[in-house]
Amino acid sequence: MAAWLSRLSPGDAWYHMSSRLLRTKPVGSMATGADDLSELGEGSAAAGLAKVLTTVDLVSLGVGSCVGTGMYVVAGLVAKAMAGPGVILSFIIAAVASILSGVCYAEFGVRVPKTTGSAYTYSYVTVGEFVAFFIGWNLILEYLIGTAAGASALSSMFDSLANHSISNYMITHLGTLRGLGKGEDTYPDLLALFIALLVTVIVALGVRNSVVFNNVLNVVNLVVWVFMVIAGLFFLSASNWEGGNFLPYGWSGCLM
Repeated sequence: MAAWLSRLSPGDAWYHMSSRLLRTKPVGSMATGADDLSELGEGSAAAGLAKVLTTVDLVSLGVGSCVGTGMYVVAGLVAKAMAGPGVILSFIIAAVASILSGVCYAEFGVRVPKTTGSAYTYSYVTVGEFVAFFIGWNLILEYLIGTAAGASALSSMFDSLANHSISNYMITHLGTLRGLGKGEDTYPDLLALFIALLVTVIVALGVRNSVVFNNVLNVVNLVVWVFMVIAGLFFLSASNWEGGNFLPYGWSGCLM
């Protein structure tokens, strides 16, 4: 091996390395095993993925991945400190951006058929293996941070409903840790850890079980949203829409 490497010129070495980093996966090889993705019967020994998701399930998964605790926390903070009543326009702009993002992923699925239509698969086929490797690990990091943030937000909400008895118990029996951000101390959030582990177990049970859980949560979210909208109608005030109060921070606050 050492003798072979010594015979390579720097140009050849760079060429071999770049060809490995930028090699793409042929679309045909990804579509070869398309028949293996059909519904697998009970006790079937064939390897592949079972199609257990319906159109409603796929739509529900999309809705569940787009909305979460931010709908209850971020919306109020943005309306208070950034956009004011103009937060309505902020949501409309964000909705348009989400539609354009969905069109991009639809293009991924059309250009690279028989795949999931993900950014990882598209970059693997069009750009190269190194970029796909980088994007794949970024997606894992995104899901990791999103799960941790969601579990932490749910833990904080449960703590508020319990009149902060959970956090007081943790601080009393486990102590505090040096916090991040503004430097305030925090406590080991075991409840958030339990929520993350619970979600992990539910996902590990299989797609069929996890999608049922996701559909139930989406129905609960929908009921809560409808309740909040109807309840908010009784607190409408025309004064919030007059005299420049609709955009108290200007368009910059609405677009932030």
